[in-house]
Amino acid sequence: MPVAGYGPAELGSIGEVMAEFAAVPDLLAQRAAEHPDRLYATEVAGRSVTYAQVWSESRQWAAVLGEYEVSAGDTVLSIHDPSITAFEVWMGTAALNAIEVPVNTEYIGDLLTHVVTNSQARVLTCSARHLPQVLAVRDACPDLRSILVSGVDSVADVEGIADVQGIDVVAVDPLVRAAAPLEDVAHPQAWDIACIVYTSGTTGPSKGVMTGWGHIQEATFGMAPRRGFCTPDSVIYDPYPTFHVSGKGGYVASIFGGGRVVIREKFNTAQFWNDIREHDCTSVLLMATTANFVAGQPPRPDDADSPLRYVMFSPWIADVEGFKERFGVEAYTNFNMTEICCPIVAGWDNEVITDPLACGKARPGFDLRVVDDHDREVPTGTIGELVLRPDEPWKIMAGYWKMPEKTVEAWRNQWFHTGDLFTVDADGVFRYVDRKKDSIRRRGENISSMEIEKQVVAHPAVLEAAAVAVRDEVSGEEVKVVVTLNDDATLQHSELAKFLDDRLPRFMRPRYIEIREELPKTPTSKIRKAALREDGVLPMTWDRTTAG
Repeated sequence: MPVAGYGPAELGSIGEVMAEFAAVPDLLAQRAAEHPDRLYATEVAGRSVTYAQVWSESRQWAAVLGEYEVSAGDTVLSIHDPSITAFEVWMGTAALNAIEVPVNTEYIGDLLTHVVTNSQARVLTCSARHLPQVLAVRDACPDLRSILVSGVDSVADVEGIADVQGIDVVAVDPLVRAAAPLEDVAHPQAWDIACIVYTSGTTGPSKGVMTGWGHIQEATFGMAPRRGFCTPDSVIYDPYPTFHVSGKGGYVASIFGGGRVVIREKFNTAQFWNDIREHDCTSVLLMATTANFVAGQPPRPDDADSPLRYVMFSPWIADVEGFKERFGVEAYTNFNMTEICCPIVAGWDNEVITDPLACGKARPGFDLRVVDDHDREVPTGTIGELVLRPDEPWKIMAGYWKMPEKTVEAWRNQWFHTGDLFTVDADGVFRYVDRKKDSIRRRGENISSMEIEKQVVAHPAVLEAAAVAVRDEVSGEEVKVVVTLNDDATLQHSELAKFLDDRLPRFMRPRYIEIREELPKTPTSKIRKAALREDGVLPMTWDRTTAG
């Protein structure tokens, strides 16, 4: 698959290495052959491996999975925290041209049962810490035959293991260590499925996004800009879960660039700069609130004295230019979701960023439109849903696993519907407005929750904010804002209301305000607005109409 729209000068080392399609496993094998002793991955709290070691160990996993009758096209469930092992399970599965199904490590009960049963996998791999949640749902998962547990040499002491009937539960690490690396490995093509990534269900069960190897490659091009982000000298810091595309990104981009990835099990604000400096990290993706956590730390004289040089924001924070100056970095952003591959990018020309909701311009190789509810293109500057399609096959998702009706719905009229509201100006700059389902309609006015949140976080005491709709018999919906505060900051509800009154038109001003210690989050640090909407008006909620 040629890299549409980009030449080597634009893509730097990625363009030079990946002028034609090559699946990640084949490129990993190439790196291992050419630079066997080059360090590939380091766990902050664990081990390090070279390219040769990780490829050899991945093929040992493949040999073991083969013994459990995993073959091409089969699904393999994987429940692992971010780690070298999680990556090796993926590559070992790929060596058989089987399909990895990475599972949200926090899933339990019905959520976990849905993913296990919908995937139709017979084999599941997990770290020992996650075995109890798997055993709790095993009776509801009739297809599951084998559970391969890592991190222990014996499962005999695992709580509840004695009661397990009709399923094979084994400690896999001794098997992997004893296995000879598989020699006759598969060579996946762009259309072969690399993994099935389940997206969070908001109005129904989670959907499994069939992510092909061509999709993985194209998403990496969009996530890893040129000019140093991803080169042989790059060290990419990755503290995100591998059941999410962004979490896989650091592992994959490091292989494309020929550099190294540094893995932390979970993002930790207090340890962020220590990790960056100790491991000489040059590049990082900062997602949503993680960026605000980093920016919200008290200034230090040595803020710019670190190896970090390249930051991909997703999305922009409010003061991008201030962040760049303070920390001495270049900054980029993109618009992406699990189903697509960063079709909109900004910052690649190091332009000055003044609008945090501006996602950038279309990346070559994609046709983008902003349309109304009937898929008719709207006038320039008008809000509508972003729809898109690539100019070559296999660049975006292959569909939703075992949900053909959802695939047809998303692809209606031969355009992929993102479910996101955008505007596009005369210069082709796309500006994010809101998730279609998160927009608020109050007394006939459509309100962007993102626009409200932008003004709320401008208050110096506010760390993060979420604006959601609350049902109201008179207005249809009222605006509720939920915030957390910076360390040691204090703020009165009425003070924040007055601050917003000076910044927002009357119809956008929140009626309800809550100040909390924390907001509900997904494992990838996104605010769970659905949970906030379900809360409605609580006893703790401040109401401007009844406040004295």
